[in-house]
Amino acid sequence: MKGRRALIVVGLAVAAVIGLAGPASAHAVLQQTVPEAGGTISSAPRQVVLDFDETVGIDAGSVQVLDAAGHRVDDGGSRHGRAGSFVVVGLRSGLANGTYVVSWRATSADSHPVAGAFTFGVGVRPDVTAAARIGDRSGSAAVGWADGIARFVAELGLVLALGGGAFLVGLWPAGLGRRGPRLVLITGGTLTIVAAVALLGLEGPYGAGLGLAAAGRWSLLSQTLRTRYGHLALLRILLVGLAAPLLRLVAEAAATDRPPSPTGPGTGIRRPAPDRWATAALAVIGIAAAATLADAGHAGTGGGAALATTSLTLHITAICVWLGGLVVLGGFLLRRDDAPVLARLMPRWSRVAIVAVTVVAGTGLYQAGREIGPLGAVTGTGYGQLVALKVVLFAAMLGCGALANRWVAQRRRRPVGDGPREVGLLRRLVAVEAAVGAIVLLVTAVLVNEQPGRTSYAPTVARTITTGPLTAQIDISPTRRGPETVHVYVFDQQGRPRAVQQVTGQISLPGRGVGPLAVPFIAGGPAHAIADALDVPFPGEWQLAVTIRVDDFDQYPAVVNYRVR
Repeated sequence: MKGRRALIVVGLAVAAVIGLAGPASAHAVLQQTVPEAGGTISSAPRQVVLDFDETVGIDAGSVQVLDAAGHRVDDGGSRHGRAGSFVVVGLRSGLANGTYVVSWRATSADSHPVAGAFTFGVGVRPDVTAAARIGDRSGSAAVGWADGIARFVAELGLVLALGGGAFLVGLWPAGLGRRGPRLVLITGGTLTIVAAVALLGLEGPYGAGLGLAAAGRWSLLSQTLRTRYGHLALLRILLVGLAAPLLRLVAEAAATDRPPSPTGPGTGIRRPAPDRWATAALAVIGIAAAATLADAGHAGTGGGAALATTSLTLHITAICVWLGGLVVLGGFLLRRDDAPVLARLMPRWSRVAIVAVTVVAGTGLYQAGREIGPLGAVTGTGYGQLVALKVVLFAAMLGCGALANRWVAQRRRRPVGDGPREVGLLRRLVAVEAAVGAIVLLVTAVLVNEQPGRTSYAPTVARTITTGPLTAQIDISPTRRGPETVHVYVFDQQGRPRAVQQVTGQISLPGRGVGPLAVPFIAGGPAHAIADALDVPFPGEWQLAVTIRVDDFDQYPAVVNYRVR
């Protein structure tokens, strides 16, 4: 009855996970601003309004408005507008004519911060270089590292608790009576709770761009606790708490069903029968805990969030079963005195591992396709490169697993452990497989904080344009909103560099009526001009118009249309 009641409670917890898994867009995008980014208005506004494509998390200092000297002119009270996707900040009265920079930072629905800056002018055309010069709000590197470490600890804790628990409950219940395997579960549960608490404390400073000293601020923590991200972290802590008494029920049932064995206590050949209701409840708890990690990241956002979250939940669960099983197997079973149990368990573990690997591969392929996007993003983005590294490491783990599986197949008709060297070989294979798995967890922790390839991929635009007697090579990189660099190389009809007097340019977004905005070119050489202080505020189909002046009488135009992501 205890197990049955626990299963009902766990079912309610799972319903909470499903309820929290609402659709959202990964990495919020700034769609529109008032005043218009890069625009000029005749008189000073009373406030600045930012319109995002999704609800964003903010605090009082999320939006800062500065004059050209870097002095703040806002009232310090950033707040939501008529909806959660609108952010408003008031301005001080009596602003003089000049350039003003709006520097903003907010938290996307997937818990990751986004930031940017744009300019507007009061009575004058704004200096577009000011946004890059004084609007940087990249945040604290220390908080970013701490957040990544906490995410790795969360994954490691779940591997030990969920994966180790699955091995012990499903394959070796008698192991629950041993101190070592129990310590694996206790360590896993403790790490899961500690990591959840750390992530709750770090999310506020991470989103606000503050340092580690702000991790203890109640104002930031209380905001996090009201978000979907905070709810999922709290639910993960609750699930760990529910698992503890259920594991005790399973261990007690295994102990009472354990037959005498000549090979020592807890190593009987007959499989103990754990409490089936408690076992079912533990399975649901493990999957629900994996779902809280899956739904808190990239999978819980964007189109098809429900399918992506389900896929990632299965992915995390399978990884935990695989790696957690290796920890228990390598740490406690691959010994000479456990040979009878090893002989019984290894064939069954091989089958479980094959299923887990299949699930990891299938769901990983789907998730990679969803998050990486274009094929060029595999090598053209940090996210794609990390996924490629995971694939290589996964292949190495498969190699170790295949050798171990071959070892088991060759000895199914022979007693396992008939030679210390034979068991030692298997122990080394399992150790290497588990070590590579730990590196995979590290890479995964970094991936969680990396912007997906589908949103960060911004290949360089390279255009060669013939204009009059000149050939202009125009390179633009990166092609995403924010700072961009433009290079213009000029050649004559014979392909030789052609010295120019001046290069000027403008960009515009015709589809939204933005611009033209001046592009500040400087000389990079006699036949080369550079604009490295260009700030593009919105995604869309932009147009760059360049004018190349070769002397006091002759000038030639060149136009490039390109997509900003």
